[in-house]
Amino acid sequence: MSSNDTGVDPNNTEQFLSNLFLNLGIATGCIIFFTYIGPRVPWCYTPRLAWKNENARVDTPPHLHFGFCRFFWIRRMFSITEEELLAYVGVDGYMYLRFFQLGLKYFSLVSVAAIVLLAIDVKYGDAELGNTGFDSYTISNLEPGSDLLFVHLAAAYCFTALLVYLLWREFHHYIEVRRKYYLTHMN
Repeated sequence: MSSNDTGVDPNNTEQFLSNLFLNLGIATGCIIFFTYIGPRVPWCYTPRLAWKNENARVDTPPHLHFGFCRFFWIRRMFSITEEELLAYVGVDGYMYLRFFQLGLKYFSLVSVAAIVLLAIDVKYGDAELGNTGFDSYTISNLEPGSDLLFVHLAAAYCFTALLVYLLWREFHHYIEVRRKYYLTHMN
């Protein structure tokens, strides 16, 4: 099936850029929405405090500085301790946030490696293949049968092995945190 059969031009960089900017706009909008709505709806963002038992002692979370600069909460979010997070959001919320942190670490590492692979594609790519637009920055820029294709294969295996290792380590951390949390809260 050729690209004309699908109606999609594979060399159209504008499609990629429009999707990129659309997703960046949505992400920015979500962060701004949370920044302005978060302090006004505490029952949604700190339900353990809003629905706590009157006899139970639950400390309030640290102030996230929604005042002068509304985005200081992002820096504070990365400096909060494990114990504080467990106290405010519980084990499930803590592990949900840890999963996002794992994704941030993994995709940061993979992005750096992908930029190196992109540089290889651009530097050693064959201009005679006729790739234009976005395709000139992809693996299709390499000549078929090139030894550089094995670099991409090796990178894919390394990325997968790294992800499996990080997930395995996170799973064992989850078991340990859950065991400690429930042992201390059952007494």
